[in-house]
Amino acid sequence: MSTFFPKFGATCLLLFLYYTGIQAQQQWITPFEKDNNASATYDQTISFYERLAEAYPLQFSLQQTGNTDAGFPLHLAIFSQNGHFSPDQARQENKLIVFINNAIHPGEPCGVDATMIFFKDLLQNNEQQNKLKDVIIVAIPFYNIGGGLNRGAYSRANQNGPKNHGFRGNA
Repeated sequence: MSTFFPKFGATCLLLFLYYTGIQAQQQWITPFEKDNNASATYDQTISFYERLAEAYPLQFSLQQTGNTDAGFPLHLAIFSQNGHFSPDQARQENKLIVFINNAIHPGEPCGVDATMIFFKDLLQNNEQQNKLKDVIIVAIPFYNIGGGLNRGAYSRANQNGPKNHGFRGNA
């Protein structure tokens, strides 16, 4: 590199490494972490979990099960420290299964954001994963997808944030 940029080669390399490091960190920042008056949309939520499944295939899986009344598949986000994601394997290994159901009422989105942050933090911390070797965590990222797609700021008059949220009713 210094052949092409004798004066700035090292600086360019350092800037490149710094920038790519920031980009890698930013892909894991949820909308709530960027703005605590924001909440992830359905598309942002599923995209986030798809990226987690791609980055951590040995501990995390995103699976689709059937279609919802909104015409979208219901997803299951599954953490398993040993990469065994099926219910039969969990039973055979006598694992404790913890179930989280998000966005039953998408107008109350805190669980959606909290679960995204929880899984991200868990997957990035091997010490925490080792503490959960006998546990499988299964979460529905977005249960009421139709209500989640129907976003606005005014369907819950007494709610203080986020600025946009889903609607309680479903499709």
